[in-house]
Amino acid sequence: VTGVQTCALPISAPTEGDTSASIGANADQYTLTFTVSSGTNQVLFASVGIASTTRTVTSVIWDEDGAGAGTGTAMTSIGSKRQNDAYVELFQLVNPATGSGGLIRVDLSSTGNVRGATGAILFQNVNQTLPVIGTPTTAGAASTTPSVTVNTSDTTSHVFAALGYSGTQTFTASGGQTSEWTQSAGGSGTFTGYGGSKSAATPGSYTISGTITSDD
Repeated sequence: VTGVQTCALPISAPTEGDTSASIGANADQYTLTFTVSSGTNQVLFASVGIASTTRTVTSVIWDEDGAGAGTGTAMTSIGSKRQNDAYVELFQLVNPATGSGGLIRVDLSSTGNVRGATGAILFQNVNQTLPVIGTPTTAGAASTTPSVTVNTSDTTSHVFAALGYSGTQTFTASGGQTSEWTQSAGGSGTFTGYGGSKSAATPGSYTISGTITSDD
């Protein structure tokens, strides 16, 4: 695969029982329906991946009412990486407003449709002052065995990673991690996005990885 890009981060002290959702699209704005129910010390994370050598993400908005443009709260970018024609960026929002049938709206730079995948995941009981421990890790390579490793010094953390690549190949996650989503936007210029997580109960290094079926 000519471009595989991954971003990963250690999350401070979340509980299990997260919720996730994803979409694949060919558009210049992606809209993901998502629900944030009541919970304690919640943090919403989102990943956006696009099949482009130049375009980026200009904003990601959590719109808890699903009311449309001009409403909602901007999510904060916490890491990005481009590898050839694959671009992935991670975002977070601490203490998101609750909403059933809300929208995560993604706006891209420039105009015109581009294939991509968007996913989101909600964690509870996360440190609201320091939800991400340290600096997110990024990796890019032309590879059929992508992986990204992060270090955590916390005793009750969780690792979340997003991966994206251009192509029609199938992604198979490695064992020992939870696959939150695998989402593709098909047709010419296909893009595949993956979200995975892993419990990190002790300090150390943790890897999210997988296998892509074959080279382009």
